Amino acid sequence: MRRALAPLLAALLVMLSALPVLAAGKPEKTQNELLPPELYAAGMVCDFDLVVEFLIDTGHAIAFPVAEDGTQRLNLGGHLVVRVTNSETGASVTYNISGPGKFLFHGEQLTITGGGPWLLYAFPGDAGGPGMWFTRGRIGIEVDLNTGAWLAVSKPHNTVDVCAVLGGSSATE
Repeated sequence: MRRALAPLLAALLVMLSALPVLAAGKPEKTQNELLPPELYAAGMVCDFDLVVEFLIDTGHAIAFPVAEDGTQRLNLGGHLVVRVTNSETGASVTYNISGPGKFLFHGEQLTITGGGPWLLYAFPGDAGGPGMWFTRGRIGIEVDLNTGAWLAVSKPHNTVDVCAVLGGSSATE
């Protein structure tokens, strides 16, 4: 797995591994832990060094039993607030990115769907990337679990280019 989804997927996989065997087909709920800040060098997301800090995370994941076809579903919800900073200028913005969302692991792919506010960030080689966007509305992402690459992405019309807001542009603009 790589870059943008790596911290999120790592946290999800830790939550999944910590769950007891889902007995009697009952979903299991786990609470998120506050993730450490992430630093992305210029050229990875935006054309400047970027820091993403998780300020509030009262989120949770609900893991459902593995289906007969081997798929695993996670529902995500809760309150999540991040601050995104252009580390070269000090300009920053704070966003409520509470979602909610659904993650469906199937084979070597992950399908992410969600609504409400999200912070999406992609890298060179990702569908729709590189860049960072604050969105409000329905999102969809298909991820190759072997590489972490976004295979497809759909963003709502209500999308803000965070790189531009912070005084720069996406890494390849």
